[in-house]
Amino acid sequence: MILLRFLAALVLLLGWSLAAWTFAQRLFPEERVLRGLGVLVLLPWMLSLAFWALAGLGQFRLGIALGVSAAVVGALAWWRRGAVSRCLADDLGRLGSLGREAFSGWTLVVSIPVVALAGLRLLRGTLAPPLAWDALTYRLFKAGTWVQT
Repeated sequence: MILLRFLAALVLLLGWSLAAWTFAQRLFPEERVLRGLGVLVLLPWMLSLAFWALAGLGQFRLGIALGVSAAVVGALAWWRRGAVSRCLADDLGRLGSLGREAFSGWTLVVSIPVVALAGLRLLRGTLAPPLAWDALTYRLFKAGTWVQT
């Protein structure tokens, strides 16, 4: 069950990332750097907007969120159908070549331990709940009551 929810969250994130990239590509058709920064700004904004719209209607459920996301991504893909595939392939190819350039030679020796430590830290943060006094008595209580309402 948790694996299905994880896969659903991954599909939602990828779909909304594509939607944010589509808007950023429309805003910055020639500038790759600005397009990447636009995705980083638009993605949280779009996710928040979708959450507040669904939560305001009392419909923030996984199935409805997947349906709304599929509708939004499908409409954007249809709207920008020709430009999206060409430009996305170009951007992903350029990102891959930048990654190969950045992580070759001596930088690979430095990046492997950094990525491994960041991955372990992320894994620890997702598996171990915060059990400090402040989290249990103030922050998590407020978040839990907010989610319940």
